[in-house]
Amino acid sequence: MPTAIERPIRQLIVERHEQGTTLNEIATTLRLSYWSVRRIWRQYRQHGQAGLETRYARCGHHGVRSERQIYRAAIWLKRRHPGWGAGLIRVILAQRYSPNRLPHERTLQRWFVQAGVQRSRLRHHRYRSGEQARAQSVHQVWQLDATSHMHLADGSDASWLSVTDEYSGALLDSIVFPPVPI
Repeated sequence: MPTAIERPIRQLIVERHEQGTTLNEIATTLRLSYWSVRRIWRQYRQHGQAGLETRYARCGHHGVRSERQIYRAAIWLKRRHPGWGAGLIRVILAQRYSPNRLPHERTLQRWFVQAGVQRSRLRHHRYRSGEQARAQSVHQVWQLDATSHMHLADGSDASWLSVTDEYSGALLDSIVFPPVPI
């Protein structure tokens, strides 16, 4: 989208046209599109000086651009299940609505924040006595997960180990190997 033409230039267009210069000559001199100059002149003719004001308030998107029913369903699900993320809610919505009608996951996240249903993510929790505290910094605790005898699409089996940092959730390493007979 082209940048807005500033107020002094708009005023100059009007002044020159009132002095008898054609819109085409003004556009050429100011290196503007003829259609932009024509639109500014029309706005001035219809609304006077108010027609020369920029309309930045009309820029961008306002409100929900998706179907209202999908928006309401997404907000309702988030209210009922505050721990669910936008990805899961999108999967659930896809079971009911056509997937190509659904907004992206990031759009759902934005809706949740605007509707006030997105709770803040707390990194540090208070634990009851007897519970083990979680890692307080990166590389303090690693999680080792093993998956064995997973059937792949080609019919073969595979096993793997993955090492994840508990604090950041980052995958540190993963090793794939053929399954060992049990």
